[in-house]
Amino acid sequence: MSVSDEFAIVIVFIGTVLVVAAALNATDKKGVASASYPVVTGLGYAVATMLTVFFTGGGINPARSTAAAVIAIFEGDKTAISDLWVFWVVPLLAGAIVGLIDLLFRSQAT
Repeated sequence: MSVSDEFAIVIVFIGTVLVVAAALNATDKKGVASASYPVVTGLGYAVATMLTVFFTGGGINPARSTAAAVIAIFEGDKTAISDLWVFWVVPLLAGAIVGLIDLLFRSQAT
């Protein structure tokens, strides 16, 4: 990462919120995906990637970030693995927060 950990946390959090909110928005109360689910989720992921790619390399998906860190190690960058926690902890936390907010609003709508 070429930015501070604090800035990376904010950027990854916002990107993850966009992706999860888009995915949840395209489902009904029972979690069944609408016909527009692939498009809405894909657009959410695209916007989140465009937002994060210049700052964190687009690390919203923990698996993708882990793969990039492992490849960086093989290329001689021993510091890439030290930033990996941001790309695991923050998306999991952001997803949980958005999920809880979604549950709260959906339960209020009934």
